Amino acid sequence: MFLEAVFLNNLDPASIAFQIKILEKSGFSEEICIPPSLPRVPIRKSLPLAVEEVVTVIFSVVSDLFKKNSINPKAIDIVISNASMFCPTPSLSSMIVIKFRIRSNVMSFHLSGMGCSAGIISVGLAKDLLRVHCNSLALIASTESLHLNWYTGKNPPMLLTNCLFRMGGAAILLSSRKGDKSKAKYELQHLVRTNKAQDDVSHACVYQDVDSENKVGVSISKGILHVAGAALKANIVALGPLQQEYSLIRKGVYRLDDNLHNIIKELERKILYHWFN
Repeated sequence: MFLEAVFLNNLDPASIAFQIKILEKSGFSEEICIPPSLPRVPIRKSLPLAVEEVVTVIFSVVSDLFKKNSINPKAIDIVISNASMFCPTPSLSSMIVIKFRIRSNVMSFHLSGMGCSAGIISVGLAKDLLRVHCNSLALIASTESLHLNWYTGKNPPMLLTNCLFRMGGAAILLSSRKGDKSKAKYELQHLVRTNKAQDDVSHACVYQDVDSENKVGVSISKGILHVAGAALKANIVALGPLQQEYSLIRKGVYRLDDNLHNIIKELERKILYHWFN
């Protein structure tokens, strides 16, 4: 479906060849997908289709989460949603509230424009809220909208976003209720985030802009690896004094035995293969 969308909506041979080259090296599986609205000629971008794409994902993952944990939606005290490139009114968190008929005094938040940090920022927000509001249950739903952000121009840094992101989402529950301690899978002990927005290179490494043909896209600069490495280093320094027993770091595991290192790399490869970004 991705190649169909590329061929049908981009008539520039060089742009088509660039995206096919990226796709061939990506290791994608056939299980990942793009919104069904994209392989149309021409692409008909509209708010209703973007909402349809996002709620299809969000409602599905939240519903599955409630079923697997036998949670009554009315037990939810906090709802946090995030989608960096999509901020409709009503918000995604409000759409979750009305879909699942969550009670009227729920605390509802939607985050946008946070990029790849959106998930960890949402967890940090939930953590702080749960500290203030004891004996509470927080729902976090994370996704991204491709429909309104599909780029049909010729700028390679902007074409990268077509190749790197796919339709999908995730939902988790965080609790400060004592009764949930015995059945929780994990305990959130430390959360570290380093903000590099004051640096010009970091600020511009992922940037929404218009190209020379006045087409809107999100540009990913070559400096993003350096920026990510600098942020990762700062996070490791911040985590050091906390004396964690293990530090599992995306795209690499340090000071662990080789067997565990290989297992984690294989798990990471499979996750990217089946779901990607």
